Amino acid sequence: MNRIFADISMNLEQPIPNQEQLMKAEQAAADKWKVEGVLEHFFLKADKTGVILVFKDLEEDTVRDMVASLPLAGYFTHVDYLLFEKMY
Repeated sequence: MNRIFADISMNLEQPIPNQEQLMKAEQAAADKWKVEGVLEHFFLKADKTGVILVFKDLEEDTVRDMVASLPLAGYFTHVDYLLFEKMY
């Protein structure tokens, strides 16, 4: 089963307009993907500079489009996509 890790970095030191609303919308999007069964894990980086999302059984292009659709996407400083095949 394939897994795609989206390692999302943000500068959380800079103020974001409507941050509270955007964070709620971001969480709602993640919750929807979790219910749909495509988001397996959601990790907050320990230094709080971003998150790592683990998607399962999707193509990389689909994951890239999904991440780009997130409400805070315009504030991401960098996104790395790592592809893995889960063995067990």
